[in-house]
Amino acid sequence: MEEFENRTIDLETLERLKKNMESMRSDTEKQQQEAAAAVRAQKQEKQTRDELEKLRSGSKAYPKYLENARATSSAAFWRKLVRAWMCMCWLICWT
Repeated sequence: MEEFENRTIDLETLERLKKNMESMRSDTEKQQQEAAAAVRAQKQEKQTRDELEKLRSGSKAYPKYLENARATSSAAFWRKLVRAWMCMCWLICWT
């Protein structure tokens, strides 16, 4: 660095410094991108956790597609339960 400041640096050393600076710049950019991705992931996780807490507490309604899926699976469950109950009653009555 002293050679650079005094303007007595040779070309080879200057090229080496230039490569080192480029390497440090690319490493810094990569670290910045990784940090930004980590921050985005943390924000998304916090948002999801907050939304889940609101859903559990009842202060926010479930999305329609989840309500529809729940109703459909609940209806199918009850149909199967009634069929099984009817089969059991038929077996008990007729055996």
